[in-house]
Amino acid sequence: MELMARGIRLKRLEFGDIELVRFWRNLPHVRDEMEFREIISPEAQKIWFSRLDQERNYYFLFGEKGRAFVGLVHIKEIDPEQKTGEAGIFTGNSKYLNGPLPVKAVLLLMEFAFSELGLESLTAKMRGDRQGILQFNQKLGYEPVSDQQKGNFVRMEVTRERFFDVAKDLRRALL
Repeated sequence: MELMARGIRLKRLEFGDIELVRFWRNLPHVRDEMEFREIISPEAQKIWFSRLDQERNYYFLFGEKGRAFVGLVHIKEIDPEQKTGEAGIFTGNSKYLNGPLPVKAVLLLMEFAFSELGLESLTAKMRGDRQGILQFNQKLGYEPVSDQQKGNFVRMEVTRERFFDVAKDLRRALL
C-alpha cells in the first residue's frame, strides 16, 4: 500500500524494511524522544513486526516522491469500535528534522486516518518539554488530555472535525 500527496510518498512497512527502521529507531536523536530508550536488537525487531496486527496498525516509511525514505509515521492500536488510534512519527535522517517533509507526512497520515480509515479521533504521546513539538501538534488540532501525563510525556488528542478545521491553513500552505 502506498499513499501520495504534496510530493510525499508513504509506503506501508514490510518485513524487508524493518532493519532500516530499527537502525533509525536506535539513533540517539530518535531514542531521546521515546519513552522506551533501549537499543533494539535485530531479534526484538523481528518479534515486534511478527506480532503486528495489520488491521489495527499502519506503519509507513515516508520520503519525497522518487527519493529515499527518511522516516516513519504510524497509526497504531486502532480501536474499530471507538474509531480511535494513536499516531506517531520519527525522522531517521536528521537532515529533515525541521523541514516540511515530516509535516507533509503527518498531514497525509492524518488525512488517511480520518478519511480512509474512518477514525473519529487520534491520540499522540510526546515529551512534554519539547515546546516546538507541542506547538506543532496544536496546529494540527491536538489538545492535551489532562489526566494522561506519564513522567515527562504528555498525551494529546485530536478529533476528525478539529483536525480538518484547525489544520486547514497548514494543509493549504503545503499544497
